[in-house]
Amino acid sequence: MKIVIVEDEIRIREGIAGLIKKNFPDNYEIREASNGEEGLNIIREIKPDLVITDVRMGLMDGLEMLTILITQDHLVFKTIILSAYSEFDYAKQAISLGVKEYIIKPIDVNEFINIIKRLEDEIIHDKLVYPELLSMFNSIESIFHGLLLRNFIFSKEIGDYIEKNIL
Repeated sequence: MKIVIVEDEIRIREGIAGLIKKNFPDNYEIREASNGEEGLNIIREIKPDLVITDVRMGLMDGLEMLTILITQDHLVFKTIILSAYSEFDYAKQAISLGVKEYIIKPIDVNEFINIIKRLEDEIIHDKLVYPELLSMFNSIESIFHGLLLRNFIFSKEIGDYIEKNIL
């Protein structure tokens, strides 16, 4: 599983990477970025399964980065937001972007490990259930999310796949 951690506080970023490596020693490729702009480039390059990002950072914040990746690049991945802020506007925007978890700092280690396990199971499930779609469009979520946001063109291939495999 490919993971990108986007966090401007180096201790938190390295701590999360270390926590994941310690608890999930196999099959994880972890990349780190110190701001949204750097994260944007890494995510575009490796197309991760999971993105863990802070909200407020220099150069580009996490929500702006996610908006670009989802609405313009049509990339789909599971997302965990880490934030010191529990403000409703951030949570509302995160929900609209399909964020799976919104965790308020400081992080509860046991809760975080359980979230990673659950998301890993979801990622494995998606890859097993929708392999053709994933190879064509990254994930079923990207299709539905794009349609909901009205920024995804419904092509014949998507229609054929949905008709054949879902309806």
